[in-house]
Amino acid sequence: KECGEEEGVYKCAYRADDFEQKYTATITYRCCTGYARQEGKPGCPLRVADLSNLLDTARNLGLSEFVSYASKAKLEGALTGATNYTIFAPTNDAFGSIPTRVITDFGSPSKRATQRGDVGPALTLDQLKDTLLSHVVPGWLTATDIQDEEIVRTLGPGEIRTTTYNGKKIVNANCVKVVRADQLASNGVIHVVDNILPNSKKSILEIVSQDSRFTVLKSAV
Repeated sequence: KECGEEEGVYKCAYRADDFEQKYTATITYRCCTGYARQEGKPGCPLRVADLSNLLDTARNLGLSEFVSYASKAKLEGALTGATNYTIFAPTNDAFGSIPTRVITDFGSPSKRATQRGDVGPALTLDQLKDTLLSHVVPGWLTATDIQDEEIVRTLGPGEIRTTTYNGKKIVNANCVKVVRADQLASNGVIHVVDNILPNSKKSILEIVSQDSRFTVLKSAV
């Protein structure tokens, strides 16, 4: 076998003959979060960090708006549990583009007032969950794992299309820039993005008509 380090992982290639046919099998090993390899020792015995869960990591990164909306959407259990997730978490400023009020009781006076137009805009609980879960991908997806022109499924109704430039020094998700990558947690990883991710299942015309940055293009269309 041949083994060696490669882009943060340890790979071993095994070559064998099976009924006169030669084949090669490659096994990739990755250290558990918070641990690293140590020269001369098997496995990943070196503890390099004490990590918090995804919700606490987002809070420690100053993503207070994301944490607040996750609480309103009742996602604390998922973000603090044992299942691994990758989150493309918007900055606090990015959340200025969505309503701050969340309606959970459809028979409440505030809901009826919203229907009459007496108060400002609001999100239903399902709308908020769909928005947040469209930023969450099952499993681990570090910057090393992200591929150019790749489509990844989210836990929400949308998908995320990733693009990379300049040797992965610049990474975009649905054309939104990742401004801080690979913030590791005990149950996943956070990539901070500078805007709410648009729904990749919308048509070009829908995206253009709903984004104020494309007013000139919209008038031309």
